Amino acid sequence: MNSIDKKQQINTLVDELTKTKPNLQIVRTSMEALGLKFSDDPVERLNTVLMSLHPQFKEKKALKDL
Repeated sequence: MNSIDKKQQINTLVDELTKTKPNLQIVRTSMEALGLKFSDDPVERLNTVLMSLHPQFKEKKALKDL
């Protein structure tokens, strides 16, 4: 996925997650496309997305994966 597609996918995901009643199929598909783990817990889903966007957490995850 190129950076433009990734930004568009993130925007779609964030828009959907911030709705009162998000469409879970869109959320699941977007998260999977971005390589993020889908959770049934809405707070965990939002947390996963936010952590994936923050450079500090990306570095910690990369170190943890070594």
